[in-house]
Amino acid sequence: MPEPGSVSPTPPRLSRAALWGMSIALVLTVASCRQQHAPPSEVQAATPQAARDTAHAPDFSLPNLKGETVRLKDFRGKVVILDFWATWCGPCRLEIPHFRELVKRHKQRGLVVVGVAMDEPGAEVVKPFVTKNGIEYVVLIGDAYTANRYGGVNALPTTFVIDRQGRVIKKYVGYRSLESFEEDLAPLLEADTDTKPATAG
Repeated sequence: MPEPGSVSPTPPRLSRAALWGMSIALVLTVASCRQQHAPPSEVQAATPQAARDTAHAPDFSLPNLKGETVRLKDFRGKVVILDFWATWCGPCRLEIPHFRELVKRHKQRGLVVVGVAMDEPGAEVVKPFVTKNGIEYVVLIGDAYTANRYGGVNALPTTFVIDRQGRVIKKYVGYRSLESFEEDLAPLLEADTDTKPATAG
């Protein structure tokens, strides 16, 4: 404690490098959440990845919030946004309004959004979250087997854009803006709806 009449030392200013580092850390925190309930600081940046040879999206069988089994092939002939997410993931929550808006705009043109929740407690926590946030698109309860079929999901959100023929066109790890999704969807929604879809593996 300083003596009476003494002048307290001026706190050192943060260097430009330190400020830059703090800014980068903030951006990364918003970008994505690692799986397994990692603290917010343990994140990685959003990474758009070109789909590998437009591989066909693997089929799956997962329960919805009513306990009914849903398969990817149920959406044959549709353009699908397949989003692996969790209720505890901040960037995932930021994308929810985007998906709601996309469904509102493009449902009649054949767009389906499928959210695969990776919360370990399952429907117990996902169902009230979905109700509270007014999520009306398809929500399923995910598992490790399905995540592994999609190359492993090590960070959330991990999102796949799938065309009407069941091919994975884009893969994203981390938060994506509404405008980015619109750019991806535009040519896919314009595609012939009568094109016969391929069988998913």
